[in-house]
Amino acid sequence: MRRKQKQFLAMIMIFILVISPINVAVFAEGADAEAENEMISVSSDWKGSVFGNNGGQGNYTYENFEITEHDNDIVTVRSSNDKGKMESGTEGIAYYFKDVPTNENFELKATAHVDAWTANNQVSFGLMLRGNVLENENVGTFTGDYIAVGALDQKMMGFHKYAESSIQKEGFEFNAIAPAAEQEYDLSIQKSGNLYILKINDEIQTLESYEGEINFAGLFTSRNTTVTFSDVHLDIDDGKVELGDWGFSAFGSNTSTDRNPNPTLNDDESVTLFASGGKVASSNEGISFYYKEVPADANFEINTKAAVNSFNSDSNISTPNQKSFGLMIRDEIGEHGDSSTQTADYVAVGALDTVMKGFYKQGESQLKLEPFQQITLPAAGEEYGLTIRKSGNTFVVTANGQSETMTVENLFEDQVYVGFYVARDAEVTVSDFDIDVDAKKVTGLVADESDMKTNYLKGESLDVTGLVVYQ
Repeated sequence: MRRKQKQFLAMIMIFILVISPINVAVFAEGADAEAENEMISVSSDWKGSVFGNNGGQGNYTYENFEITEHDNDIVTVRSSNDKGKMESGTEGIAYYFKDVPTNENFELKATAHVDAWTANNQVSFGLMLRGNVLENENVGTFTGDYIAVGALDQKMMGFHKYAESSIQKEGFEFNAIAPAAEQEYDLSIQKSGNLYILKINDEIQTLESYEGEINFAGLFTSRNTTVTFSDVHLDIDDGKVELGDWGFSAFGSNTSTDRNPNPTLNDDESVTLFASGGKVASSNEGISFYYKEVPADANFEINTKAAVNSFNSDSNISTPNQKSFGLMIRDEIGEHGDSSTQTADYVAVGALDTVMKGFYKQGESQLKLEPFQQITLPAAGEEYGLTIRKSGNTFVVTANGQSETMTVENLFEDQVYVGFYVARDAEVTVSDFDIDVDAKKVTGLVADESDMKTNYLKGESLDVTGLVVYQ
């Protein structure tokens, strides 16, 4: 009897040992599947949320919605089983998004590949800028300010809405192929002030003077569609322009490789420029120029500390009034080593006529400002803080805190060259230098006349007291 019991127990133990790995494997597979089936799987600095009119909080499951981030700027966004909608007065969406600064310009772009599509006028996908989001919350009456480009009403179009009004879509249709499975579209929305440029493939529609609140930019789906977005990029224009590397060119009359050698790049990041050749004359310039290219329509400031190692120290070099150093903005530079006579339109501040002053040239005319007062004459051992600030057609030139302002219309077009120069008989070390470029432009003005006088007698002059104008 005991022998049979032992045999029975042995058989039970063998059975447990055999099936245990199977159970563990099945459990592990189930756990992996559960992990893979998360409604929102985002690990980058983007965010994901399902919100709005989606038929009830109980519908917020992987079965109905998905936001899955992949490598290489790819994300899949899905709305299934008749969940979500884009209606005239409310929306329910899956949204993959980032915060955007309210007052900055930016561009959102992505390629949308339609993996699945069920035709219905409430089925929608695309790019969307909006003022409000919820965090995985169902609200049947939810809506807000938004601008979108993508699929709606079984067409490819742009559409927008204010929170207190109905969706607007008339006049924003594109000629792209109607949305369907396996179709692909290049989408973008660009914000420039209150102007929004909507793009599908190579076609553009514009929305002007939109005044709704925009705090978020992202990709969305609604109702019955799955879309994989690739090449997803959000480029914020903070107004700063990234410039290239510094360049050097010695060019113009009386220059040569011996008299105008390459600059010395010092260990402390300062730069030493030397020239015993060249000149700054009323009709032409020959200079050693260390520079960067800057867009001519940008506003910027260049500043430096200029330490004079030598200036007008060689009596064998004639014409002291043509000896020069300083900061310069010019619209053309010559090829390095080209000693032919050359000139260009420019603005400069520094040493000229053996004093410190601002000066500029437009066409054939060189114009000189009065010398800065109470600033020591340029000579070995002197140091100057030099700045040129450009704002539109206005230039402010500064030496050691003293400034002069000039306004010159239509001086520069396209690119300008901005940097430090020496000419004829000068050695200068520049340090702590910087070019700060601000590419922001005024895209619109708002006039607040609430405090102005508004009642007038016939023939009475307009009184603008109290008028406030701001960007």
